[in-house]
Order: sequence, then C-alpha cells, then structure tokens
Amino acid sequence: MFKEDSRTVDYLRHMGAPNGYTNSVLVTQLRNGWWVTNLGRPVAKVDEAILDYGIRMEAGSAAPAPILRLLDDGYEVLDGVQRLLAAIEIGRTEISAYVVTIDSDRLAQRIRVYANLHLQGHQPPADWSRKQIVQIEIIEAEQPASVKEVAAMTGWGVKEVQEEVTYQTGRLQIISVGGSDVKKKKTCLIMEAVKPHSILNLAEPIAMLTNTIVAAKYVNGEVESLISDVFEGVSKKNAYPKIHKRIVEWCESEEVQTRLSGRKGRSNPLPMELRRHLKAARTVATKLAASSKPVPYVDEYFRLLNDIRDRVSGLTRRTEKSATAGRR
Repeated sequence: MFKEDSRTVDYLRHMGAPNGYTNSVLVTQLRNGWWVTNLGRPVAKVDEAILDYGIRMEAGSAAPAPILRLLDDGYEVLDGVQRLLAAIEIGRTEISAYVVTIDSDRLAQRIRVYANLHLQGHQPPADWSRKQIVQIEIIEAEQPASVKEVAAMTGWGVKEVQEEVTYQTGRLQIISVGGSDVKKKKTCLIMEAVKPHSILNLAEPIAMLTNTIVAAKYVNGEVESLISDVFEGVSKKNAYPKIHKRIVEWCESEEVQTRLSGRKGRSNPLPMELRRHLKAARTVATKLAASSKPVPYVDEYFRLLNDIRDRVSGLTRRTEKSATAGRR
C-alpha cells in the first residue's frame, strides 16, 4: 500500500529532519481532525486525488509513504493526507510511514508547505502555492526566511518571489489605510511608485486612488499610465499635496465620472487620447531600455517617431496661427 521512497528520504535530509521508517502505525493513532487542516493545499481534501490513489492501491500499486510527526495527542500528518484518506477508504487500518523526530513546530510547518513542490503527487495550483509559501515563510513568520532562501527552496526566480512579497505586504498596507483590495499587478505598480515615500503619509490619496481604480474598473495598462501621471516628478519633500491634488483632479475628470456613473460617455478628446498613448509608449520604451534583450524593428520605431514629431509640429504651427488670429 505504502512504500519507502528515496525522494522522501532526500527531502527530509535536506530539511534537516531526523526520521525513521515504520510499518506499524494504526490509523486510530492519527490526531483527531488530521484531515481538516492541510497547509499544502487550498482545500484539505481533494476527491480526485483520493479516488486516483485508491484505484492504484486496489490494483496493487503502492504509493510513497506519508510523513508523520508523533505528538502527545497522536501523529500529526505533515505530508500524505490524500493517500491516507484513500487507504482508509479501501479499508486499511494500519499503515507504514516516515516518522520525523523533531521538536520545532516551525520546521514541521516548513516540511508541510514545501512537500508538494519536492515530492511527486497531485500538485496544487502554482499561483496558490506561491501565495501560501510566501505568506507562511515570509509575511507571517516570526523568523522570516529571506526571498533568496524561498527562491532556492522552491526553484522559483528571486523576482517572482519578491513580486509576491511586494503584493502581499502592499495589499495589507493599502487595506490598512482604507484602500481597496486591488489585484497583484496593480498593487505592485502602486507599491513601486510609493517606495520613495511612506504609504502612511499618503494614506488618504492612496485610499482614494485604489477605491476609484476598483470602482471605475481600470485595467492594468490604464493603471500603469495613471501611476506614471500621479507620481512623476514628485519629490519626497512635497509628496502629499502634489499627489493628492493630481488624484483629486483625476477622480473629478469627465472620464472617471462617466465610468463611475455607468453612463456611455463620449470618446475622450483627441488631444487627451494623444497624450495618453504617447505616455503609454514612453512607459514601454522605458521597460525595453531596462531590458538586456535585443530589440528588433528599431529603425521602424525611429521612422514612427519622426513621423509623429512632424505631425505634432504641424499642430504647433496651427495653434500659433490661431493664437495670432485671436489677437488681431
């Protein structure tokens, strides 16, 4: 039913957890409610996985032994909830397992949250795993792991882990000042812009900004351009009045008010549209400039820029003529 597995042995050695293999654990010796809490999955019990393991066991295919920890009130399950439930469902009353001999609750927790990434089995969604591990290992831990440590343990990139940290810490800070719970990309954009300042010092503007972003249903690309408009050229010394003024003006703009009221608004004036698209192009160009990858079609970009420059120059001459005519 369950068997020894070198991957489990290697994993526990890597985690620094002394252990022994036993064939004589009664299912009645497991802690009460052991199937209710499962830090390694969004839901403790996965019916599809239980059915899959059960069919394999009945066909004679042994699954890797679960990982247990003996406490005063019974065995704590650190890995193998689905396999154990499958075994019980097909009538098994005694199991084999790896039993770790550790006193540290923190180490037991780490064994649990990393197990699904290191041992074969039914994997939870990657986004959920990243959120859960960062929350437990960094955000909520009394002795938090570093971003590099989590990246090394999971195989994720340092940038991925840092983005998740930025999102989770930013989300909590934004909500704490009365702001809305915005999605990851938007939260990271806001936190990057706020970095030179203190979010507590910008509590009212940030709350107003995020609440309106959610209410007016702004998408990521629009938020990126908006953040650039709000925070561009703002020094740390004069941050609050400038940022507050810009956000109020944006909130009171015709475009935002139309979105908030749900009316089908008129198209934005062409000058506003031109400015918005040029700023979006500048944002993309800044990202490309920061990238080390080669960029194709550069000559075409210059042709487009020159063409736009000529057309904008024509607008300037037209404006000057109109102003001269108005003075006559």
